[in-house]
Amino acid sequence: MSKINYREDQLPIIQYENGKMAVPAVPGAGKTFIVTNLVAKLLEEKRQGKGKILILTYMNSAVNNFKIRIKKILEEKNIDEKNSYEVMTIHSLAVKIIKEKPEIVMLNEDFNIADDLQKTMILNECINNFKINGGEKAFRFFLKEQKDPIWADRQLDAWEKGFYDLV
Repeated sequence: MSKINYREDQLPIIQYENGKMAVPAVPGAGKTFIVTNLVAKLLEEKRQGKGKILILTYMNSAVNNFKIRIKKILEEKNIDEKNSYEVMTIHSLAVKIIKEKPEIVMLNEDFNIADDLQKTMILNECINNFKINGGEKAFRFFLKEQKDPIWADRQLDAWEKGFYDLV
């Protein structure tokens, strides 16, 4: 494997030794490249000790990208440390933390996270209950008077959709 020549702005990252670090940058700036090489370097030097290196990102696609790249570098360097790091989204980390101690956020152990269908059903039920219990009158208060009932209904539908999106 050839020696990598890091850019000047990447040197402080690759020279990192311990603690927390964030690598913010615009798309295409080389964040994944530098972080994967840093992780491989830290694992090669056994800097993680008995702990794990945690890489957090926003998107699942980035998680997979990091995992594939780190695995490739470790294989190339013949480093067997595949259980010494973890890559996950910020949302996955939050779920993991909540599952470990659900009582901290006043949940029971059997909680689950709603998928898109469940979310839609729950929101529709809440909005329908709101409308039944006087909410439709509140909607109509904000609507511009329409003489044509078709336009009045369209306007009400638009407000309901906007309310759904807001909620």
